[in-house]
Amino acid sequence: MRPESGLLLGLLAAGCSGPASPAAPAVCGGLPTQTTTVPRDAANRVTVDGGVAAGLGIFDPSLVYPLGAPGGAMAYSAVNAPGDISTAMAVSTDNGATWSGMGRVNTATPASVPAAPTSTRCPGGTCTGTLVHEVPSLVEDAADPDAQRRFKVFVHSYLVLSSGTTAYDLGYIGLFTSPSPGGPWLDEGKALGWVSESPLSSADAGTLASAIPALSDCIAFTEPGALLGDGGVISLALGCAYPLQGVARLRVELLRSADHARSFGYVGPLLGASDATLFGSDLNAADLFVVSGQTYLSVSPSGPTALGFDGYRGCAILQLTANGDAVERSDAGAPFVCRMLDGPGQPFAGACTYAEGAPALGYLLPQLGEDGGALDFEIFSSGVSAP
Repeated sequence: MRPESGLLLGLLAAGCSGPASPAAPAVCGGLPTQTTTVPRDAANRVTVDGGVAAGLGIFDPSLVYPLGAPGGAMAYSAVNAPGDISTAMAVSTDNGATWSGMGRVNTATPASVPAAPTSTRCPGGTCTGTLVHEVPSLVEDAADPDAQRRFKVFVHSYLVLSSGTTAYDLGYIGLFTSPSPGGPWLDEGKALGWVSESPLSSADAGTLASAIPALSDCIAFTEPGALLGDGGVISLALGCAYPLQGVARLRVELLRSADHARSFGYVGPLLGASDATLFGSDLNAADLFVVSGQTYLSVSPSGPTALGFDGYRGCAILQLTANGDAVERSDAGAPFVCRMLDGPGQPFAGACTYAEGAPALGYLLPQLGEDGGALDFEIFSSGVSAP
């Protein structure tokens, strides 16, 4: 398995701006940047009792655990192979100390779709492979008048071609809905699509991102980070892969929906090229969360890892403005960094998440390691409260 194939589009840009480096210290909420190290220790491992098959482990957690709620839910990627990644669900009633499996949200399925006759990846004008679903983001939208759509999971759905090539651009941001974490889950298709060499990416999309002028250069989107606001307004942070002087780069953009994810409008950029210079890397794996009424953004830079290839190199926690539509910045334009999270020894670690209702769980920091020569995807609890 090529480790990055199922976990981040950011490796399209790996090496284009150098290895990750710590962001410059800045004041966030009156405090300087905090640093948290999360070791791969059994006591901190998040496991799912009765979870679905995941031969290579679990990754990409997304939490819904409201403050004072009797329980919470977690969507995550169940990884079996590059061409076998799906979304699963778990619930907890003890502030995230234990998790019980609730089954699958979706499954990886064989797919054959038309492509442009000029496609070099799909000779004969047909792309054949497996449609996989990963990097989920979960929200509970109690304001949706359709109770069957109360729980929403956004995913990056894309083709892993029969040749083994991961075609991130031959995909879309999919939406699955359900009345409860236990399902049944309905595949609502493309919440967000874009123009690619296959109509798989654009046909019948709720919102065609390529038609938004500020996003017209994005060749694909990934790592959706959804957040429910007042009145059921859903903010969606996304990684946009775009070409810059012939090199694929990443920036983080923000969209919003006022109709319960039936359509999205453009808000503006959250992080871009100037921020990549600060961190020494493009940023991806956006996750939005709220603590005491303040909205925060978690993102992951990329760089060399102890596994011998580039990957996520921890998480940076940034504070958003009062309107939640931009990153708080210093007078010099640098983002305020509340916290940096990482594991010891340059692990492949990132795509963090947090839930206000489970402070003892703290930030979740997924990490990729090796077990007997095989890759091992795991999620670890930091026990550190935000921010």
